Amino acid sequence: MKKTNKTFKRFAAITSASLLAACAVAPVAFNAFAADETYSITINNSATGHTYEAYQIFKGDLSVEDDVKILSNIEWGDDVTSSITDKTAAELAETLTEGMTGKEIITKLGITIDNTPTSTISTQSDGKYIIPDLAPGYYLIKDADNSLNGEYDAYTSYIIKVVGDAEASPKSAKPSVDKQVYDNADGTAAAGWGETADWTINNNYNGTTQFKLIATIPAEDYLADYNTYKLVFNDTMSKGITFDSIASVSVTGYTGEVAYDCTATPGMKGNGTDSWSLTIADILLYDEDLTNGATIEVIYNAHLNEEATITTASGGIVNKNTVDLEYSNNPNWTASGEGDEEDLGKAPEDTVWVATYQILNTKVDGADDTPLEGVEFQLLDANDNVISVVYDETLKAYRPVGADDTAETVKSAADGKFNFVGLDAGTYKLHEVAPLPGYNALDSDLTVTIGATHEEVAAGSSATVTLDETNKQNNTIKNNKGASLPGTGGIGTTIFYLGGGAMAAIGGVYLISKRRMKKSEE
Repeated sequence: MKKTNKTFKRFAAITSASLLAACAVAPVAFNAFAADETYSITINNSATGHTYEAYQIFKGDLSVEDDVKILSNIEWGDDVTSSITDKTAAELAETLTEGMTGKEIITKLGITIDNTPTSTISTQSDGKYIIPDLAPGYYLIKDADNSLNGEYDAYTSYIIKVVGDAEASPKSAKPSVDKQVYDNADGTAAAGWGETADWTINNNYNGTTQFKLIATIPAEDYLADYNTYKLVFNDTMSKGITFDSIASVSVTGYTGEVAYDCTATPGMKGNGTDSWSLTIADILLYDEDLTNGATIEVIYNAHLNEEATITTASGGIVNKNTVDLEYSNNPNWTASGEGDEEDLGKAPEDTVWVATYQILNTKVDGADDTPLEGVEFQLLDANDNVISVVYDETLKAYRPVGADDTAETVKSAADGKFNFVGLDAGTYKLHEVAPLPGYNALDSDLTVTIGATHEEVAAGSSATVTLDETNKQNNTIKNNKGASLPGTGGIGTTIFYLGGGAMAAIGGVYLISKRRMKKSEE
């Protein structure tokens, strides 16, 4: 009996110091416990939604010596069985060492948890869950199976406590996810990552169009209890966004290639409802010690397609892209066989937005504003590069060409209009290739600036864009006719006739004067 007391005095010290995630033990000052007395375990956790179960591992007589709780006359508890049959519970306790976690203790004892716990508590009050009416013994405290799947939370690591009105403060780690979009420099803002951007449809000339997914795992000691740690990014694109390719996948501190499984394929368009996923099966392959935290980044290429919504005025941005994150949230889970799905939590989603704009133009006669049809134009960027476009029957305007399009010549329609849609913010030029016959060419190209400020609203549920009031997004371009040249039978003939008559009259006067002079001489 003396040997048994020493064994469980040591075991008490070990288990009191080794709740998973370093749960604190509140010392209880007493020397002996009544045989029929019951006790409670208080779990300090401000997060609601947990259902804690208590399973009795050992039962016996409870006492205290030198502030250490001791369980003597040990037997197996009513709620577990051990696969180790050649040793008693007391003998197995002697194999435990200081610093072992609750999960390691369960493994060392060969314990299998029976289906029915001694007690269950799911009601939280003032940041505490209290499991009452427990007989003397050692207890395993755990979250109920399948109680936190899909929730933004994590299962508590196994807690092992000796009752005597004990307390435990479990810890859990919940990663977060952030989504960002790359905004190209456009004269109104510097290039960089953020929550909003403006792009050109089909991205045929103006730079990088990428999204970034960022998962952040906080630093927590209890993360050491995970045997594997899975992350699943679920990305939902609006119908105006097309997936192109994965650019990179990285884990902080790891310089090699990260293996992943992606369900997206090049050219896949979003519909605003369905999502594609990128899964990293086990982050521990690239970061063995998650207790220091980790950051995982996924960058992928995408572009706006012809179904993108055009921003025509200041207001909300429609084209959006949303991501949520599933993550391993049960440190006690181990695969029991084929088809055994790992418990996963789900972090709140994050959204980014992309705007695209228009330039509306009408070609008219400078004298009476009559529409001029068939005038050929080119759309140039700020560096005088021609932007290739195609007429889109659905949009009733020219838009930048896609991979399957053939560039077309821009000409004003019967109503004089030649509109461009799907453009990034910035400076453009309208170049008239040639005027209509009888009209003078424009003195110079018309410079058009799309100025826009875009930002996510404070709550993160939407985004807005403000267009500069000086924007020239609705342009009337006038051509004047040239000066009229004289035609046959016009005023030029009259002048000629008048001129000829005058000469004849002058000649007649001269002849008459000469005859008179000759006659006087005779």
